[in-house]
Amino acid sequence: MASTSVLRLPLSSVQVLDSDEEIFLLYTNLQRDSGLSVALGGLGQVDSHKDTLQVEFDIVTPAPPSKPRKQKTAKSRAKPAPANIRTISVELAQDKTALRSRKGDTGSVLWRVSLEFAKVILQQLEMNDLEAILDPDVLKETCVLELGAGTGLLGLLLANKAKHYTITDTDPLLPLIQKNVTLNSEAISTQNITVASLDWQTVQSTPPPLLHRVLPFTPESPPGLIIAADCIYHPSLIPPFIATLTALGKRSSVSESEYRPTILVLAQLRETETMRLFLESWLEGGLWDVWRLGDETSIFGLGYVAWAGWMKDSG
Repeated sequence: MASTSVLRLPLSSVQVLDSDEEIFLLYTNLQRDSGLSVALGGLGQVDSHKDTLQVEFDIVTPAPPSKPRKQKTAKSRAKPAPANIRTISVELAQDKTALRSRKGDTGSVLWRVSLEFAKVILQQLEMNDLEAILDPDVLKETCVLELGAGTGLLGLLLANKAKHYTITDTDPLLPLIQKNVTLNSEAISTQNITVASLDWQTVQSTPPPLLHRVLPFTPESPPGLIIAADCIYHPSLIPPFIATLTALGKRSSVSESEYRPTILVLAQLRETETMRLFLESWLEGGLWDVWRLGDETSIFGLGYVAWAGWMKDSG
């Protein structure tokens, strides 16, 4: 597994150089393995009819080392210690009324991409998996910033693995995120979580010299990992989304040491043209190195894709 800062690329990862080729491979594979048409049914919401979700899933934790036996016979062989199972539980409030009444609102309910990503990452980190996508030691020293966080599930589950976790979305969604942080503050450590406003359209319209006024971090604590889970769903949002990735992805010098932010984009494969437009926009101008994590079969399951990006050095 190749290592690039906090993110470790699986050996099967593929560099994305052409948006048309990438989309063709992804959707051809999806049709072959699932029989689904490219017009996928279901938007990917976990359950948009409930005001509150109890999100639970199990992860396997390392078993304690077994005590060595003095003698072993053919009939009495040492058995591996049974694995331990730990249940992760989060109470998550949703705003189903806003989903239906507020124009353009999609973040008021939980989307499956965040849940599937959290399951994979937490399992890898818990087992000290040498092929884990995120390097746990580097992650502990990394500030993470999440775009379009919606209900805030990822931040609640991953914050204690990072140095600091900033959950961002537009102003109307911040009360819901803060409510979920408060709901889980006794069960989950939330001390290193910040909830902050970040509007991509505001970033897009802000001159570069003034970006520090709208980006929710200080030059002394820049994010080393930017996560965007299921933020690609409408063509009109792609230009401001790309502008925000560019603003966050630029290499900076902090305390005489440089950092190169890692962009991690997670998406459910839905309408092909929107996905193609996003990739085309991201690759335009040759400013980015973009890689797909794993081959055409996503490590997060059928119907999902994960891309990692790093801005190239200028000049």
